[in-house]
Amino acid sequence: MQALMIFQIIADIVLCIAILFLLMRIGRNIGRAKPPVLDDTSLAELGRLIQESRAEAEHFSRIMDESCAKLKNLALHLETQEAKLAEHRQEVNRQLEQSRLPDGVHDSNKYTKVSALLKTGLTVKEVVQQTGLTEGEISLIFELEKKKIGP
Repeated sequence: MQALMIFQIIADIVLCIAILFLLMRIGRNIGRAKPPVLDDTSLAELGRLIQESRAEAEHFSRIMDESCAKLKNLALHLETQEAKLAEHRQEVNRQLEQSRLPDGVHDSNKYTKVSALLKTGLTVKEVVQQTGLTEGEISLIFELEKKKIGP
């Protein structure tokens, strides 16, 4: 066990020395490095790339502005459609409230329609489907009509 520990210590020391040696070599080479030289063709290429980049940035900005304007128009259109839908919903609710009659009040138009449908030969179930009234209500109207007409 002690031999393994001694070997580990020796290996760590060797690695530290190797790292110091490499750092010193790199430090010397950094001091000797020369800055890159830009010639006229490199500068011209760099200028062209900058111009291209600016043109693309302007194009992108223009497209983004157009997209924002379209999005605003779409949002405005959706808001107006939503307002119209709310108005329609209110109108339907108002009409539904008006069509509901208090208990004891009879709607003669509804009963006239049921009577007319029964006279055409439709069954009670078919009249229920067309009018939305209950089967009992239709049957009652049918019986009343038979009594009104007579035996």
